[in-house]
Amino acid sequence: MKWKYVTTYELEKIIKSLNSKNSHGYNGISNKIIKASLPFIISPLTYICNEILKTGIFPDRLKHATVKPIFKKGNKYEVSNYRPISLLTSFSKIIQKLMFNRLRSHLDKNNILGKEQFGFRPRASTEQAAYIMINGILKALNDKLMVGGIFW
Repeated sequence: MKWKYVTTYELEKIIKSLNSKNSHGYNGISNKIIKASLPFIISPLTYICNEILKTGIFPDRLKHATVKPIFKKGNKYEVSNYRPISLLTSFSKIIQKLMFNRLRSHLDKNNILGKEQFGFRPRASTEQAAYIMINGILKALNDKLMVGGIFW
């Protein structure tokens, strides 16, 4: 995978795509605050992101998350009725999106993923996967072929 510089335009686009919620990681800085201060932090943040991508070192402090229990349903006094969520810092999310964009671009450009891979891909839904599978089964049955499946 070829290393590519982060531009202020790319970074600004990623930051603007973040949810404008007040939730935040351990540092207390929400996406809302990052968006509001964008004109003042875009240059140093671009530099920091480029250093992280160039060196391949993700700062340890950005790996920390605040884990909070979120109630699902049922009895509120049973621990099993809660699911944990990890609140990462906004900066971690930004760098993850940068890496994701580069990885997805590399996979697409080099045609690494098979056409049967539907998860986490744009314009590739579970409905399309089910449609292709059902069509394949129906075609095989129409051609008097034996059809079997193993699902887990």
